[in-house]
Amino acid sequence: MIINLCTYSLKSSPMSIVTQNISKTYGSGSLAVHALRPLSLTIPNNIFLCLAGPSGSGKSTLLQLLGLLDLPSTGSIRINDTMVPNTDSPIRDQLRAQHIGFIFQRFHLMERLRVYENIALSLRITHNKTLHNETELIQEALEAVQLSDKINRYPKELSGGEQQRVAIARAICKKPTLLIADEPTANLDSQTSLHIIKLLHKLHQKQKMTIVCASHDPLLIQGATHQGTLLDGSLEVDL
Repeated sequence: MIINLCTYSLKSSPMSIVTQNISKTYGSGSLAVHALRPLSLTIPNNIFLCLAGPSGSGKSTLLQLLGLLDLPSTGSIRINDTMVPNTDSPIRDQLRAQHIGFIFQRFHLMERLRVYENIALSLRITHNKTLHNETELIQEALEAVQLSDKINRYPKELSGGEQQRVAIARAICKKPTLLIADEPTANLDSQTSLHIIKLLHKLHQKQKMTIVCASHDPLLIQGATHQGTLLDGSLEVDL
């Protein structure tokens, strides 16, 4: 079967997400761990949703499902008018690469690549080519996180907070429709955290970016347009 990927382009459309009874269970039988219990959630375009909850409550699991990095055990995810397959597929790959930016809690930078190359690799995967303005886009993203002077450094030459900011620059460089952030200020000092929170609000307000994040940071939680709480794999949210 030939799939016309152009059918799934969202570039001209804002992004909304609808989940129906999605859940995630690891293992089976007496060893089953219910990381996320069935939940249905509608995330409208251009909201800033921040999820709180203790460690192990299912926040990261939900973010990985929404970011199409993992497959749900049950349920479905619809992005705009596209039903996302619950199997690895070109449709999932294209949606994730072109429209979703993910700020990982553990950075996931490639140690053998410089900062520039880490971000460039993400851009090239997104567009399946090297853009003529690649350098300009990368410099813009690094300036946004106040790391333009680290462009040629390797990750091991950076502090944990600087690596976090590189991860943020990598996520926002491709100007995603949906930005998912897992503890984006967890490894930052208070001043840098405030700068990143302001940056996220700027992206939300000026670029009309939908943002879904998980955080323990009260400033980030309070500043979001919507809040939710996860506890033992169950979600309460003000949507």
